[in-house]
Amino acid sequence: MRLTASKSVLVLTLVLCFWGSSVPASAQSWSNNYTHRRAITIDHTKVPNTDQVNFPVLISGTYPYLASTANGGAVTSANGYDILFTSDVNGTSPLAFERETYDPSTGTVNFWVNVPTVSHTSDTVIYLFYGNSSVTTDPSSAMATWDNNYAGVWHLPDGTTLSAGDSTLNSNTGTIIGATAATGQIGGAAAFDGSTGLITVSNNSSIDVASGDFTASVWFYANSYSGFNTVFDKGTTSSNRDYSFWINSSSGGWWAIGSGGGEYWSGSGFTTGTWHYLVMQRSGSTSRVFLDGSSAFSTTDFTGTTDSGGNLDFSGNPTEGGSLWDGKLDEFRISNTARSADWITTEYNNQSNPATFYSIIGAANSNSGTSGNPLITSAYLTANPSSLAFGNGYVGVSIALPVTLTNFGIANVNFSNVSISGPGFNASGVLTGQILTPGQSATLNVTFVPPATGSVTGSVTLSSNATNAPTIISLSGTGTQASVSHSVTLSWSASNSSVAGYNIYRSQVSGGPYAKQNSSLDATMTYTDTAVQSGQQYYYVATSVDSSNNESTDSNEVSVTIPTP
Repeated sequence: MRLTASKSVLVLTLVLCFWGSSVPASAQSWSNNYTHRRAITIDHTKVPNTDQVNFPVLISGTYPYLASTANGGAVTSANGYDILFTSDVNGTSPLAFERETYDPSTGTVNFWVNVPTVSHTSDTVIYLFYGNSSVTTDPSSAMATWDNNYAGVWHLPDGTTLSAGDSTLNSNTGTIIGATAATGQIGGAAAFDGSTGLITVSNNSSIDVASGDFTASVWFYANSYSGFNTVFDKGTTSSNRDYSFWINSSSGGWWAIGSGGGEYWSGSGFTTGTWHYLVMQRSGSTSRVFLDGSSAFSTTDFTGTTDSGGNLDFSGNPTEGGSLWDGKLDEFRISNTARSADWITTEYNNQSNPATFYSIIGAANSNSGTSGNPLITSAYLTANPSSLAFGNGYVGVSIALPVTLTNFGIANVNFSNVSISGPGFNASGVLTGQILTPGQSATLNVTFVPPATGSVTGSVTLSSNATNAPTIISLSGTGTQASVSHSVTLSWSASNSSVAGYNIYRSQVSGGPYAKQNSSLDATMTYTDTAVQSGQQYYYVATSVDSSNNESTDSNEVSVTIPTP
């Protein structure tokens, strides 16, 4: 590969082969052998300001279709082994997830799914597959779900039998001393009586955060306050402490990081008889407390090193002073990084009310869902993503982005009109009169050619017989003046079969979905893509087409990064 300031050249060897018969590009085949599929759509309005990467999304609720087949559901494994989460509609790209709890009798679940990117500008869609009698081993992986920045994750399940196991690779399992199982904010929790109950985690280098950045978080429920009740404490004495938090009353708390003393936080929010989300964070020289998703207090006074060598205690350390916790604690976590305010708010939005954080679109052959998760009984159309942000583009240069449209209903979706608004936007791939059968998908290719410098907005509106019609995809982009132009030239070896020509497809995500770049078949074995932008990475595949319009499978994928500028 040779890249210059004016031109990027990419030489490919593409392997092209024909299927035995013509198969529509939009046809769905669940090669993973699962019989049921639903789309989980994460509401981007619950994700403030920035995208979240490797974010553990809580999927929590009672879904009768996830009960075992013996209890009227569609899951064949009594352990829930044939429940799978994927990033793609065909179920071939599994996502790492942890099964915290699963009840086969009701379909009540608590899953944590690691979603690579949760967008703040458009709804993120992942897919739930279930019902596969061939699955007999557990596909979940707790350690793969929590990124390497987590030093400890204690779910404190399951409401009947208390466990203090750590879900991370650090295996910081706690010792239960007098605490009992109780109903929690998320599944089970640990209950403490205010006099003897606590959970202690032995000192470990992974939870000794020293002088670096860190984040500690927990859901707490107070029965009463009786003089600085300890939520958590790591240390040995009041002068040899790592990180600690106490609550004195419904309007006051004391917190400390390091051995240099602590600070009193006076404010409302520590009400008894309800669950609250508490986060302590240090970023550089600034330490902060967040309550219920919002920043509540910050200071630069905590400068001491936090490596006391003491154990971490939930409910308190009797040698440190203060009272033990009278109430319940759930979902305690330590990270060796400063989670952002946007991350913390997104966590709160997800964990405080999962039913409003995401929605689950039903399937034709499933049992009825719970509130907010309807069974689709006619045509139902989903768009992934539901909005497109083209970013900056050079005036007069085309940028293409794909949208996957899927019929999740039980009747055909018939498109009666496809319209587009906004200067510089255009769409192809879906036509008026086109039909999507149940389970079938089609790719809508949207292009943006900035007509002038400046920001523009628009939309694609798809009218159909779907119950949720019209489907509106919002568009935005900004035109900039190009000072240097680039191109990518691709070449490939001829197909072994007789062909009429070739198609070139491009994506900015490895593995697609891809958008076709050529308007007509390319009869040569080279193609030059001039619609590229400085600093961007592109992924290409090619297909061959015979005289009967049969199209081959995709070639191998190649990528190129455009120089800047």
